[in-house]
Amino acid sequence: MQIKRIVTGELREICYLLISNSGHAAIIDPGADPQLIIQRLESSTPTMILLTHGHYDHIGAVDALKARYEGIKVYIGAQDADFLADPQKNMSRKNNLIVSCAAADVLLEDGDSIDFDGSDIKVITTPGHTMGSVCYLVADCLFSGDTLFNGATGRTDLYGGDSVKLQESLQKLKKLNKDTVVYPGHGLKTTLKNEQ
Repeated sequence: MQIKRIVTGELREICYLLISNSGHAAIIDPGADPQLIIQRLESSTPTMILLTHGHYDHIGAVDALKARYEGIKVYIGAQDADFLADPQKNMSRKNNLIVSCAAADVLLEDGDSIDFDGSDIKVITTPGHTMGSVCYLVADCLFSGDTLFNGATGRTDLYGGDSVKLQESLQKLKKLNKDTVVYPGHGLKTTLKNEQ
């Protein structure tokens, strides 16, 4: 499986493309710049959009991608489902923007498994940055959204944030293999070992 990293939008959110050997793609957190994402997909066929949480800088290109790729499904943690249509909750209104997108097709719970061309994508709920934040574990790769960064953790002072829940979520991630590579929603990748 190939991983492509795309920096999008003014907040420099990272969108990731997972591309299978058969040419299918999963798009993680398409925050902005849909034409750039489409360009980087090249000849791959995206089948799913995986959202780590519902903040505007992680969802801004969803509708454009849904319009471009018929049948693509959007996944999000169940507790963040209402962020998608609510500029107050997704923090776009606070930044003098109005960002919203269509409802998700699949609402995720802890321990759910998503089949991606024979690869298992494990859903780990990690509330704290938002109430419905999730991480996606694919083999030894963890897509952590805004829960865990290189040298930092997610902020908890926005709508739905909870510092106690975030610490509990970080403890949950510590139980994973220490060599797991972390692909965060902003900044450079790291490993769980480096963040202990």
